[in-house]
Amino acid sequence: MARSLARLLGGDAQAITAASGPDALARIADSGRFDLVFCDVMMPGMTGLELFERVRAIDPATAAAFVFTTGGVSPEVQTMLDATGARCLLKPCDFDDLRGLIAAVQRELVD
Repeated sequence: MARSLARLLGGDAQAITAASGPDALARIADSGRFDLVFCDVMMPGMTGLELFERVRAIDPATAAAFVFTTGGVSPEVQTMLDATGARCLLKPCDFDDLRGLIAAVQRELVD
């Protein structure tokens, strides 16, 4: 999914991918603020929710840029996702939905 998103966005944005939660945390810590972070709910090393909480503790602005992706979650996990205030895209993601989300984020950054 990460490589597909990076290829899809390649012409419009700089995309950095990570293979696991700990890898993503290190890349976020090393790279500074991101305008948008696509984060799978389930990934190796830590869940997306755990990554979100760790990022929120060190950089609330980057945590606000999270968009969770998931193929489906339990009601308990959905409640936790809702509590983050982050957007969520269901997999498989539709290209038009993805483009619309990116455009909305870009508008928010300008405002």
